[in-house]
Amino acid sequence: MSTQAGAHVYTGPWINWSHGLVLGSTITLSSTSGSLFTSFLAAFVTVVGAQLWKILMFVIHQSRASRGPQDGLHHQHQVLFRNSQNPGSAAWTFLQQAYHWRNRASVFRSLPWALFCLSYLSIFGLVSVFSGEIAKSAGNNRLIRSANCGYWRLAGNGQLNNTALQAFNAKNLNDTTTAASYARECYSGDSNSLQCGTMAAPSIPWTTNRNATCPFGDSMCIWSDTSAFQINATIDSHALLGINAPKHDRIIYKKVSTCAPLHTKGYAQVLNVTATENTDLGKEGDTIVEYYYGKLLGTYYKTKDNVLSNYSYVYNTHASMDGVGYMTTALFANANSTPGESWTPLPAMNKSRADITLLFLSMNGIRFSRPSDDPVFSAHLEGGSITTTDGEKVSWYDPDHYVSVCNPIQKPSSSSSSDSDEEEDMLCTPLVGSTDFLHYATDATYSFTPLQQGAIDRISAIAQFTNIYSAVNMRGASALRAQETLNDLDQAPLPNNQWTVEVTNWFTTGLARLQRGVLEYATGPLNVGEGSYVWQPGNKVHRKMCRNQIVKAGAEGTISFGVLGVAIILAVGGGIILISLILEPIVGFIQMRRNHGGLGGGGFGSGVMGKGMYKRLNWILDDKFQLQRMVFEEAGMGEWDGALSSVPVSRKGERFGGWEGVDPTRPRLGRRGEGEEDIVEGGGRVVARGKGGEGGGGVVEEIGLMDGENEERGGGRGEKVGGGVEVRERYTASNTHVSRTPY
Repeated sequence: MSTQAGAHVYTGPWINWSHGLVLGSTITLSSTSGSLFTSFLAAFVTVVGAQLWKILMFVIHQSRASRGPQDGLHHQHQVLFRNSQNPGSAAWTFLQQAYHWRNRASVFRSLPWALFCLSYLSIFGLVSVFSGEIAKSAGNNRLIRSANCGYWRLAGNGQLNNTALQAFNAKNLNDTTTAASYARECYSGDSNSLQCGTMAAPSIPWTTNRNATCPFGDSMCIWSDTSAFQINATIDSHALLGINAPKHDRIIYKKVSTCAPLHTKGYAQVLNVTATENTDLGKEGDTIVEYYYGKLLGTYYKTKDNVLSNYSYVYNTHASMDGVGYMTTALFANANSTPGESWTPLPAMNKSRADITLLFLSMNGIRFSRPSDDPVFSAHLEGGSITTTDGEKVSWYDPDHYVSVCNPIQKPSSSSSSDSDEEEDMLCTPLVGSTDFLHYATDATYSFTPLQQGAIDRISAIAQFTNIYSAVNMRGASALRAQETLNDLDQAPLPNNQWTVEVTNWFTTGLARLQRGVLEYATGPLNVGEGSYVWQPGNKVHRKMCRNQIVKAGAEGTISFGVLGVAIILAVGGGIILISLILEPIVGFIQMRRNHGGLGGGGFGSGVMGKGMYKRLNWILDDKFQLQRMVFEEAGMGEWDGALSSVPVSRKGERFGGWEGVDPTRPRLGRRGEGEEDIVEGGGRVVARGKGGEGGGGVVEEIGLMDGENEERGGGRGEKVGGGVEVRERYTASNTHVSRTPY
């Protein structure tokens, strides 16, 4: 069932009371806005993932910071932790380190970190993709709105003139046919089909009792007094009908139908039509059967005895030869019906204060391929046989009775639902007919809340059309499931409980019509023809009822998000972003405080390394810009400020780092400056650098490199101070004699 023209899905914030105030807080957006919001959440989670990565890298770097000397791989790891921007590039670098250090350090020092990075990348990739789905935990429930909200009503203040009667019959028949189709598909077929995807619940559950007590007196039920068939449905106004409300504003609507095949013996009379009778029931010589189950208004006619006679139903046996197939006729009486109504049941049939439907089924010329033991579709009379070309004898069977009678009764009731799910905690009206049901529903004794009363009004407005009478009336043979297996007049084999299959079909048709009728209040009724109109609500409660109808999402193109899920994503993500911004400054401040004033009196100036300061220095000096500064300074390039800041800077206008004269086979920063010369001795090369003036402060550096293809390297360092000159000697030596040139 699609939503009616003019109805639309509400977009904005609302509460789905199925999940309570907190979990049920929902925001519904159009498909365009919803897609944009989903994309935003995915992008936001990606940013959060990047900031969380920064936090993890900071924590790992600081936990690995060491006072003492470490090997080169450790320092490379620290640099990577300090400068890694994303887990993908970090994983690749760790893999490269594992390869290049494979002969000098264990690969298992780098591979676990690579695996950690890849795992993080995968997890947050999935979280980013499914963040929108996490937020869309609100499901596919939607609120429906319509400017045509209201009840279907007959024009002319309910006066049933000819136009209004036609409108009533058309509305009733069309709605029942639609409900029967829905019930056929969603109650006994595949409830996952597209047709079943709009209602708040695809179907309403029901239970059966095949040995219920016969509700009629005088042993009217066939078989025994415990052979009736009973169907029960307990209907939550919120969960099953979609009237969105918290528990204390919901009602539980109960519907009980009991049906039993009735004896016709003792309740039928066979008459012959004569020429002297003034009747339209048949021609002279026809045989008619009158069934007496109560007085039917307006069906009197004169018999041959010249006395008035009345009947509930009359059947002309000539119809069995006309081959018209199945025919159904239904009569209806409200509970506690009084004389003057269209049908007044026998007193024995009106004992339970229930709405009563009396069904007459005639099987005119139907041929059963096999005997049927079903009490309503009973067929054992051999009607004839044929012999096929291969010699097989095929017989058929005629119905045992011209007419079968079935008598369903129906009782609705309502109860006030509480926050408890226990039935004993609920205040319930008695199971009575529809007229008494309305009386009890408005009784102040039951203390229904205004919203509960509004739900009762919506249900009672359609409940009178959900009985078995409405499911059968005016539909003829199409009301029967047996018709679906009928080929012309040849009836395929039927199960022995076919009559309960039919009753179940009529009952579920009523349930489907109840679902549809409750939904139609919010969307606006269909089949509003001449002689009828839509009565729109005027009071506050009924107007609120126009805004609290839940449907399932279909083709309307909306997306619902759980406010709690969105709030958690934004709050946790915002917290992670905030922590990533303040973690380093706060930890740095604490580290300096723990250093008791820093290195030597509150700063980085003295040579005393306090507690926590080495971690701070590790973090600062492992930064890519600080590493660059130190490299340039060691190469004598530039004068730098900000040795402890995040971005060191050189002097304004200072230029350095050109590539002229750089050895491409062993690139290094810097070129030979003023006062630098090569000294060649013993077939090798010694580079002597000098800087500074004679006798003044300066640095003289000597590098010696001797020849020898298989060098045995050794190193040493010596310093001597004399005449205000600092001398630093760096050399490598082979077995050959190395002579240093003093400065």
